[in-house]
Formats: sequence, C-alpha cells, structure tokens
Amino acid sequence: MNDPAPALPYRTPPDRPPGAERALRAAAACNGVWGVFCLVVVASTRFIGGTSPLRVEVMMAAAGVAVGLAGLAMHRRRARWFAVVAAVPNLVVFPVGSALAIATVVILLHPRVAALFARPASGREQASAGSGTEGGT
Repeated sequence: MNDPAPALPYRTPPDRPPGAERALRAAAACNGVWGVFCLVVVASTRFIGGTSPLRVEVMMAAAGVAVGLAGLAMHRRRARWFAVVAAVPNLVVFPVGSALAIATVVILLHPRVAALFARPASGREQASAGSGTEGGT
C-alpha cells in the first residue's frame, strides 16, 4: 500500500560538463575577469590623476595582461604552464589575488585538468606512427 518509490540512480545532467572541465572553465573566467580588472584599475588611476608610482602601474598592467592571457589560454586549453607562472605574482595581491592564484595553481596541477590540455597527435605524427614497421618479417 505504502510502497516507497524506487530510488533513481544519481546522474549528472548531460548538459553539465564533468567536474574538471567546470573547474577549468571557472578558473579561466576568473583569471580573465581579474586581468581586465587590473587593467581598469591602472587606467582609472592614470586618468583620474592618481599618485601611485609609474613602476607600480606598469607592473600591475603587465600582471593584468599576463593573467588575462592566462585566462584565455586556459579557455582554449593551451599553455597550461604559462597560466601557472602567470598566477604566481598574484599571490602578493591579498586577498583576492592570493585566492585566485592558489585556486588556479591547484586546478591546473590536478591530473584530470592536465589531461584536458593533452593534445592529440597531429596528422603527420599519426601517419608516421601507423606506417611504422612494428614487428615485421
């Protein structure tokens, strides 16, 4: 009479990417936004007439460009080590830059994320591998 409904197996909806890909997408988006934010801060202090030294502005602009490019590289699944290196200078920008840098490094060094960056062999390499003389007579 009061039969419980059968338990449905847990299934990830097909439109949701796996965990490693979601983490990589989130890290790429956050790095891109942070890079643009750094450039906006530099531009606004420059145009408003801020008193920060020029070398600080240049370093922040360079870091913004590097982090923005790292976000783009992560989005395109290229230059994983560039993104790791670009994240390191953000460690001194406490608290947001530090959190972003640590999260980026942890995500990019995870084996499942590293597998997303693995490139398939090019056509030339596949052709030469397929026409090799493995164990011939």
